[in-house]
Amino acid sequence: MKTKNQRGQSVVELVFAMALLILFLTGAVVALLMAVGARGESLARKKAARLAEMVLEEKTGQKLNDPDNFWQLIPESGMEKTGFEKYSYSVGFSLVEDGTNYPTCKVSLRNCVDVKVMVSWDRGKDNALELKKFFGKGL
Repeated sequence: MKTKNQRGQSVVELVFAMALLILFLTGAVVALLMAVGARGESLARKKAARLAEMVLEEKTGQKLNDPDNFWQLIPESGMEKTGFEKYSYSVGFSLVEDGTNYPTCKVSLRNCVDVKVMVSWDRGKDNALELKKFFGKGL
C-alpha cells in the first residue's frame, strides 16, 4: 500500500527527470546548430580556395601565353567571377629580392615575382583567404 510520501516522491522524481531531459535536448540542439554553422563556413572556405587556385592557374597561363602582358605586373582588385557570387578577389605582385634562394633573380630585371591572390567573402564576418605562387622569367 502506498502512502502520501511515496506518491509525492515520484512527482519530484518526474520533475527532476524532465529537467534533465530538457537540459540534454538543449545541449544537443546547440551542438547540432554549431556543427551546421561550421560546415557552412568550411564549404565557403573551400569555394574561396577553388577561386584562388583558378586565378593562379589563369596567371600561369597568362605567363606562358602572353608573357609581355603578365610581366607588366599590373595589380587587380575587386574582381569577381561567374559562379562565385559573394566572393571577390584581388591579385598583387611583389618582386623577389636578390638572395641565396634565388640567385638568378634580380629586382632590377623584374624577372622573379610572387603573385598573391586574396579572396574575400561575406558570411557575417570578415573572411579572407590568401594564396601565393612564385613566378620566374626564364627560370
